[in-house]
Amino acid sequence: MDIKEYLEVAYFISGIVMAGTIVIGIYQIRLLKRDLVIRNQRAAVEKSIEYLDWFASDFMPEYTAFQNQFNDIKKQLNENAKDKPKMQQLLKRVTETLEIKDDDFAKKPDNLNILEDIRLKILLNTNANDLLNQLEYFAAAMMSGLADEELAYKPLSTMYCRVIEEFYLIICVSRGDKHSNLYTNVIGLYKMWKNRLKKDALKGKRFELNEELAKCPDDTKVKAIGM
Repeated sequence: MDIKEYLEVAYFISGIVMAGTIVIGIYQIRLLKRDLVIRNQRAAVEKSIEYLDWFASDFMPEYTAFQNQFNDIKKQLNENAKDKPKMQQLLKRVTETLEIKDDDFAKKPDNLNILEDIRLKILLNTNANDLLNQLEYFAAAMMSGLADEELAYKPLSTMYCRVIEEFYLIICVSRGDKHSNLYTNVIGLYKMWKNRLKKDALKGKRFELNEELAKCPDDTKVKAIGM
């Protein structure tokens, strides 16, 4: 075998080695990507567990303090009112959670009715602003994917949406208009979870209807025999 043949064989072998190296490299990259995905998922789950613990251990006690402040201010307003029966009726309705009709959270202070005005004044004298700031950090973690929002959804979504509805007016006043960047994560997470809760409720009703239909006996029909 002359040198030319040796070179051809060596070139052929080097091609096989190079192809093998590329295949191994691609396989290693895929393994690395999969490892990164698993690590990121694990980190998101761990972060979600941290937030679940924060919500129960830190946020809820402060929220309870908010409720106490809210009730104390209501009592003071009632005690200082000239027309106590009328004030009692108003304060009773003020406690009811407002239905959010403006998805942009841009309700103007000038457009508030008397109940909303009283509620806003009470909210501004509580720790509601501090709680909202904490919820913005929480919502940012959920909306960015830093934490697994699907994991947090079941245990927290109902309570979260209820709190945001309670703080609706103060969010509107803080934002000023729908173009504001304030509380964008709070609002985004609220809309997403509220919509999912509605869908889950409808699915539950559909399941119950299907269960009821399954229990009903088959239709009895009478054949027409004519004359």
